[in-house]
Amino acid sequence: MVPPDTTFLTASQLAAAIRERRISAVEAMEARLARIAWVNPLLNAIVTLDEEAAADLAIARGEAIGPLTGVRHR
Repeated sequence: MVPPDTTFLTASQLAAAIRERRISAVEAMEARLARIAWVNPLLNAIVTLDEEAAADLAIARGEAIGPLTGVRHR
């Protein structure tokens, strides 16, 4: 299954879609990783890529999640 293209959603739109289970965090991540794989060779903007996600497990357990769950910055 090809993940829906969510790469043009704002961070808050994406977070809402994940919270509302319209898309899983894994699907959102897969869409972004696919976009990165396509664009980064042209831009060379990403040096290190962390591909882990735990938001779906937290949502499945019924845990409270933050407004930007699935959007990560270091």
